[in-house]
Amino acid sequence: MNNSEQKLKKYPGEKVEIRFFDTDCKEDMIRLRRIVDHKDVQEMMDSVAGMSKRDRYEWADEKGAYGRYYMFAVSGTEAIFGKEQPDEIGQVQGFVYLYAGSEEKKIVNRIVRLGLIKRDEVADNKVFEISFAKLPKAPGGQISSAVRQACLELKRLDRIKRGTGVFVFCFIDEKNTGSMRVVEACGFVRRGRHFYEEDSKEMSALYVLEYAKLREIEKKKENG
Repeated sequence: MNNSEQKLKKYPGEKVEIRFFDTDCKEDMIRLRRIVDHKDVQEMMDSVAGMSKRDRYEWADEKGAYGRYYMFAVSGTEAIFGKEQPDEIGQVQGFVYLYAGSEEKKIVNRIVRLGLIKRDEVADNKVFEISFAKLPKAPGGQISSAVRQACLELKRLDRIKRGTGVFVFCFIDEKNTGSMRVVEACGFVRRGRHFYEEDSKEMSALYVLEYAKLREIEKKKENG
């Protein structure tokens, strides 16, 4: 499967595109390894530390399995690279991962009990956590564009699959101001701070996606 066949919906006004990873493409998988092997990514995402080749391939192949696991590749565009770096157009610049397992639901249920999230916000929705990272030395400004589109695609694909709706959250280390700026540019609202896991030693910032705010941001971008 080539890159053009993997493209998802392109949202007007956005500078990058998202697509699924192509596990048959050597360059895609080399770039994914470069991302997860970077020390900053491993520091912020414990789950990628020590990933085997098989783990990476299985992860990259998550294209909506069970309607709960979406691994999107951030794809370079002419708007970012122009005529100066044409080889980067269509190439992986980072990833956005949305996942809805039992652990994520457990985390949110704990936060609901604490009052940081209202129970009716979750209701019957599938509870997704989001994480993202960029390729080392990739130009800035690409991840926020990709996160917005990934969250919109998540909702669109869930609707196509006749899902019950989605709820998206994330915890961010308070030292990671760059990631905070990313989610704030995508319609996420900070709800406070708490421990990500019950045995965590430090609190992190809790962000929740407000789709109405995301759609407002996207409309402004579309209208220029």
